Amino acid sequence: LYCYLESVIPCVGIIMGSDSDTAVMKDAAMVLESFNVPYEVSLEVYHYQLSAF
Repeated sequence: LYCYLESVIPCVGIIMGSDSDTAVMKDAAMVLESFNVPYEVSLEVYHYQLSAF
């Protein structure tokens, strides 16, 4: 299932910061599916140096 910006049906984005979030987010996806809410999942991993801030 892919959600598009042009879609008139709202779409929920599940954004994970690491693979370790998968177990919790899988439960969130199951709840969305039970209510027939469209969603998409994205794994966004950013690496940065704390000293840069």
